[in-house]
Amino acid sequence: MKKLLLAVLCVLLVMSLCSCDFIDRFLITPNTESSSSSSESEAQTPSSSEKEQQSEIEIEESSESEQSSSGENDDLSDATSEESSSEEIIETHTHSFTDEVFEPSCVERGYTMHTCECGYTFADTFVEEIGEHSFERGICTVCEEIDYPDLINIISTETIKANITVKTEYSNKAFGFGTQIVGISTGSGVIIKHTDTEYYALTNNHVVYSDSLEESTQYTSYYVIDYIGTQYQADCIANMPEYDLAIVKFTSTESYTVLSLEAVNSEEDDFVISLGQPEGQSNTITLGNVVGYSKVTLKDSKATESNVTFEVLQHDAYINSGSSGGALLDAQLNVIGINYAGAIDENGNSVASYAIPVEKVYSFFDEVGFAYNESTDDEKTEDSTGDVIDETTVPVNDNVA
Repeated sequence: MKKLLLAVLCVLLVMSLCSCDFIDRFLITPNTESSSSSSESEAQTPSSSEKEQQSEIEIEESSESEQSSSGENDDLSDATSEESSSEEIIETHTHSFTDEVFEPSCVERGYTMHTCECGYTFADTFVEEIGEHSFERGICTVCEEIDYPDLINIISTETIKANITVKTEYSNKAFGFGTQIVGISTGSGVIIKHTDTEYYALTNNHVVYSDSLEESTQYTSYYVIDYIGTQYQADCIANMPEYDLAIVKFTSTESYTVLSLEAVNSEEDDFVISLGQPEGQSNTITLGNVVGYSKVTLKDSKATESNVTFEVLQHDAYINSGSSGGALLDAQLNVIGINYAGAIDENGNSVASYAIPVEKVYSFFDEVGFAYNESTDDEKTEDSTGDVIDETTVPVNDNVA
């Protein structure tokens, strides 16, 4: 019986031990995992000092990041600055522009160049205040564009008052009383000086002088006929065949236009205006351009009438017989030459026109001692006839006067 009780006690003891271990493992194991988790959590959660150190590290890293970002931004800014610099754009600078015209001229045909003191420049089409043509006497003051209707109107109403016809009469004493006219030569002229009531006009020497008529006549008389047909007796005060130029003087109380002489010769392609009486058509206005400068030889003209050996201005404005002595003008209506000859084809059509260039007119004034009020020593330059288009002699079929 004792053995039985002992066995039962042993079984109970074993069961008790097994039960405690089971309970212990059942209860402790979850706690251990929780503790382990808590331990891990404690390991992951820094202490206060660790937090401060970590915060400092994060601040330093943030600072480094900002510096890096700032560096990248600076690099980007520098790149933008360099790009802007290449275009001369200064973001913080207010550009102050000065405008100037550059070719090819006004309005739809050209541009305005804007330049700031900082160096930034750009070009655009004309702004409103610059873009409109500003015409004065038929010429734009900005680009020299020509308003042809306006210019022709000015020439036909004002400039034409300087245009004259020069008539030379040759006569002999008639049987009994008076004189008998045996020959008349006519050409054109232009008024270039006025003092008190005396007017002075340029024309050609061959207009006021005919060798063949001089030899067989006793008297030579000169007359000036103005643009409306009024005739005045005139005097020839100077003439030279070497320039084929002459100066006639007449007296009148009427008011006539006096044209100024340009200071220097015109250049190739310059716009020109011819005034004169071609084929007797009074107050004729023709337009053209300078072709160049060349030497010409006049056919059927004696050296005592026209003996020009220098290069003369060639242009393509129409002239014909009667145009000799007439004015050749530039776009500003200044005299740039005196028409004196023209080349014609076999049908009598004008193929080239020639004028004594203005610098030779000044030389003529010096030779004959004529005091031209509008000229000064400063305005005159060394004689030059410009570009020569033909160094050989150009034959001219006929004298246009």
